Amino acid sequence: AGDVFCPSDVSNNTDCKFIFFTTAETTNDAIWFADCSDASCSTRDALTSIVADMNDDVAFAISYMSLWCNASADCQVLFHNAVNGDLVLRDCSNSSCSTANATTIIDADVGANVAAVQSVSVPNAIDCSPGATDCKIVYADSSQNEVNFVDCSAAGCTSSVITKIDDTAGGIMTHDVSLYCVSATDCKGTFVGDTTAGSEDVYMFDCDDAACTAGSAVELSDPPFMSVIDCVGGTSDCKLAYYDIFVSTTDVPVRFADCTNAKCLPDWTDAADPWTGQTAVETASITYDSTNSDLYASVIMDTSDQAYFKSTDATTISWGTQNSYAFTDGTLNQISAPEKGAGTDQLGVVLNQGSNFEFAVLPENLWLLLLLTPMLPTLRRWGEKKRKTIRYL
Repeated sequence: AGDVFCPSDVSNNTDCKFIFFTTAETTNDAIWFADCSDASCSTRDALTSIVADMNDDVAFAISYMSLWCNASADCQVLFHNAVNGDLVLRDCSNSSCSTANATTIIDADVGANVAAVQSVSVPNAIDCSPGATDCKIVYADSSQNEVNFVDCSAAGCTSSVITKIDDTAGGIMTHDVSLYCVSATDCKGTFVGDTTAGSEDVYMFDCDDAACTAGSAVELSDPPFMSVIDCVGGTSDCKLAYYDIFVSTTDVPVRFADCTNAKCLPDWTDAADPWTGQTAVETASITYDSTNSDLYASVIMDTSDQAYFKSTDATTISWGTQNSYAFTDGTLNQISAPEKGAGTDQLGVVLNQGSNFEFAVLPENLWLLLLLTPMLPTLRRWGEKKRKTIRYL
């Protein structure tokens, strides 16, 4: 693993910096800091070893690290020291990072390698665009299986506030995190969250304040292995790229997401209503049938206080005929349905009726009714013709 940072001024393309560790095949991995002296970095002003051994004799260990430079002689190197099990920030005091203003332990217990036995990875990312004294960090805590956000309030992050933004990290230590700050109070990023390793999903988080004590997290499609976010277009124009190694190790699909709003939520539209002009509406719920791509809306309403449902194709949104769940009329309240189900045999509702907790599934003859409904006028005409034929005989 490694990272690279180049000046935002493209005319100054000869002063890129990058960090890397020597090789995953050796058991004494060192972090190196390269200070490039030309555009291709074919020559360097310096190559500095920052940490001599950070993997404690664990071969093939992956060491995550991140780099940010506010100026040529003001770079921040964030890395996981797997020997001590801590997350460290080095505040470089010169352009080669051979000296430091401070070396700060951000978290002293993120997980350490067990010599020659187990490798522990701690994905991390840093963004100091709000200023040298206001860096932001996101990292995975391997020892706690959680994702944390760090709001630094001093140079070198010698003072900070740490906020837990997810505690279901699961297998995140084999994955990655990313971070982009539009402003000091508007940082966004990605992480992998789920309690079951191998079933992880990628989430985009959006902070609503400087320390990310408030915000949101949106699940994206497909579990990722690596991900990256960029919001150079503004808070409502973030782009994400990630790939899913669980689909195939030889033909891995790469996904691209183009956010159309600040939280990368789907854009809402006001579609057709399942019911209009009703009286005595109490509670309602909606379910998605993932097998047939249908929506089912359920409601308790009218003077008889009965529960009904309607269905529609999830794409066209054209609600069909109203059907009753056939509960005993009266004293029904608090109807609830699952968010989704795979087929109609997984759909149903629960509600309260007086002191009882009631359950009902979709009627067994629902599909027959849905299939026959469009044919009823034809069947009726056929029946009338048949009766006339019998009468003339």
